[in-house]
Amino acid sequence: AADKVATTIPMPGLIRLNKDRRNMDFEYNSCFGGDSTQEEVFEEILPLVMSFVDGYNACIFAYGQTGSGKTFTMQGTNESPGIAPRVLHFLFQHSRQSQETGVERRIEFSMLEVYNEGVKDLMSSASHKNLDICALGPHQLGPNMERVPGLTKKTVTRVSEIEALIEQGTRKRATTSHSLNDHSSRSHAVISIRYCDANDAEAPAPVLHLVDLAGSERV
Repeated sequence: AADKVATTIPMPGLIRLNKDRRNMDFEYNSCFGGDSTQEEVFEEILPLVMSFVDGYNACIFAYGQTGSGKTFTMQGTNESPGIAPRVLHFLFQHSRQSQETGVERRIEFSMLEVYNEGVKDLMSSASHKNLDICALGPHQLGPNMERVPGLTKKTVTRVSEIEALIEQGTRKRATTSHSLNDHSSRSHAVISIRYCDANDAEAPAPVLHLVDLAGSERV
């Protein structure tokens, strides 16, 4: 019989595995149980979103085996939206507040796929074509220069537009069937959100990358 492992969260930030009557503790900044809500997860990463709004680039990865909830956490459903739609909803609210103070903002959305060492634009009608990646190293890319030249960017103004674009991109992702999931994503998906000054095209625009990695298991 397979070894049984009991998993508990005895206190915030601590996961405890019990195997063969031995405890193994793993400490994290935060831990969420199976009854945690999408809202609780978003509240935890909200300081990072606020840093993005203040002008800093940011990135959030979802990593784990197939079926562990990566795509659900990042994208969610209409009834239980994930990080991406919640971030954009927050940005819409912030942009309206900025407009009241005389600063007009523009929110741009893009979505790409990394599969078999190729990069594809999930917002393009020619999504089968591989895109090039700028070879400049860290801190060598100038303000507003594109790491992936030619990547489609969509200006979004409503949550419904985001939901439609995410659904469009998700349909184009490479999937395969295996023992854990009939439609497992075999690619990495990257949603990129730019928060731009609508009246100054030269002003540096921070970028938030939301990365939904392929299943970490070998298939």
